[in-house]
Amino acid sequence: MKAKNYLDLSAIDLLNDFGAGSHVPGSGAAAALTALIGVQLMLTVCKLTLKKPAYKKCHLLMEQFKHELKTEFEPKLIQLFHKDIEVFSMVSKFRKKASDESDDKKKKVLLEQKQKYEVLATDIPLEISDLCLSLIQKSMQIFDVGFKSARGDSGVAIANLSAASIGSIFIVLLNIKDFKRSTWKTEIITRCQTSFNNHKEIQIDILKRIKKLHPTFVDFKQLSIIEK
Repeated sequence: MKAKNYLDLSAIDLLNDFGAGSHVPGSGAAAALTALIGVQLMLTVCKLTLKKPAYKKCHLLMEQFKHELKTEFEPKLIQLFHKDIEVFSMVSKFRKKASDESDDKKKKVLLEQKQKYEVLATDIPLEISDLCLSLIQKSMQIFDVGFKSARGDSGVAIANLSAASIGSIFIVLLNIKDFKRSTWKTEIITRCQTSFNNHKEIQIDILKRIKKLHPTFVDFKQLSIIEK
């Protein structure tokens, strides 16, 4: 039986599948999809900017971003979207089989198989988070120099990528809870910590972009943040 291609569904059918009370499609695929929407909004701002002669100075940068988004980031996120569904389907499959199995030896084998796929299911959201952190930097550049009347699009792109990145960290930390202490687990926690620290810095940069739209809207002193 051919695997279901969720990205071929209508938007409403895809949303219904996410809300169907099943593990698949799950949070990893949702993070990838959230990031993909951000990518599409970035592409829109790039294309709108390229149509405007007044923005000629940044046309080369917009062309570069457009190329990277279409050839590098979009295909990778689509791949991770599908991969997360595929891998977590296997996690769910072996989890159910182990739950239904009464023979201890067979149950142990099934749980080992489940954990093998859980390792893969942990690597995927980490990769999504790393991609999003790179994309956020580009989306903020697009916000700064791109078509100013499309800053709603670039702002939502920034917010989506931020949500996808931090959401992926939630997934990873949940996934590793039941793993025993190991070099792999330590490395995963370190990578999450690095991502989270980068994300904290990025939040200040995001607030600065909001402040650009309305200078009195963000009070850095009230937020106990020193504006650089």
